[in-house]
Amino acid sequence: MDERKDIQQQLALLRARYASHLDTRIAQVSANINTLETLPDPDSKLEEIFRQLHSLSGSAGTFGFHRISEQSRQLELILKEHVSQHTRLDSKAVDYLKHGLRNLQHLASQGADDVAAAATATAPATAHTNQARQVIVVEHEPHAGQALCQQLELHGFDARLFTTLSEVMQMPPQPLPDAMLIDISLPDTHQSHSCFTDDFLQSPVASVPRIIISSRTDWETRLSAVRCDAAAFLEKPVDESLLLVQLDRITHHVAQAPGRILVVDDSYELAQHYALVLRTAHLQTEVLTEPSAILDTMHSFKPDLVLLDYYFPGISGLEIARVLRQHARYFSTPVIFLSTEIDRDIQIQTLQQGDDFLEKPVLDDHLVSAVTARIERMRALS
Repeated sequence: MDERKDIQQQLALLRARYASHLDTRIAQVSANINTLETLPDPDSKLEEIFRQLHSLSGSAGTFGFHRISEQSRQLELILKEHVSQHTRLDSKAVDYLKHGLRNLQHLASQGADDVAAAATATAPATAHTNQARQVIVVEHEPHAGQALCQQLELHGFDARLFTTLSEVMQMPPQPLPDAMLIDISLPDTHQSHSCFTDDFLQSPVASVPRIIISSRTDWETRLSAVRCDAAAFLEKPVDESLLLVQLDRITHHVAQAPGRILVVDDSYELAQHYALVLRTAHLQTEVLTEPSAILDTMHSFKPDLVLLDYYFPGISGLEIARVLRQHARYFSTPVIFLSTEIDRDIQIQTLQQGDDFLEKPVLDDHLVSAVTARIERMRALS
């Protein structure tokens, strides 16, 4: 069995395990609510119920129970104000919570909303190979184009020179090159919303990552390169070192170790789900459910990025991130927060210590995109 099929099976098992425990989790919340009116000091019990509902609203959607996630979030928001202000719930609010829990139990009995759903994260194709990378140089000045090709060939690239995009479009559709280096001032390009013709944009070669070069560096030229969906823009005469860095980046041939992600969440099933989804994108993962062990795990695992829940029993993700930032070694380690929290003030506070904030439930593809983009950015800056 290949690794991807194994991961899919593990994801399915996690989903089934979550579903089998869902009734029990809702029953525990309901039991806690039933004790509220008999407690002389219900503050601690309210905080426990709030955490339980927060966990449900953040995890249920990931495992296919989207209606339970939405309903739990509504109940969580009702409790949030009382927890933050340490006020008691009146009988009307308690009755509303009880009614909401009965509705959750009914929804759980109906099963997942999308029983056929599975992890949707798609692993990027790996391009690590010993074969020479194919680069097309499109330059209407033959001498400049030949010089670029010679530079690339000295560094192990297989470079081919064309003088117009029309010639490129006449190439066989397979195999496609790894990258294209294109002078934006070609006679058959257009300085408009896109510098390429519709025929080019509909051709197979349009999917090839492209680096735009130009002797002009004004705003209009750079904006035109952006609208051409360029992976990079380089000024002519092209700096050889910058060109090699950009080609290595967009062709994915840099011999780098897979990104390492530390997933910190007090929900074991949810943390495992995130970890498995990230593994489908060829990322190495480690799961941690106890925040107090994070420094030891950071030292042993050495993650490139930390995926951190916001709410934990007795501690917030923001406090955890602040502890990390006390250490010079982890001061620049990217941190992405995950939470159902919709309070913009809190989200902004997290960005003082973190690099991104994703609202739960997070789509698998969005999670992979956010994590890989942040790691690529970090490595590029390094």
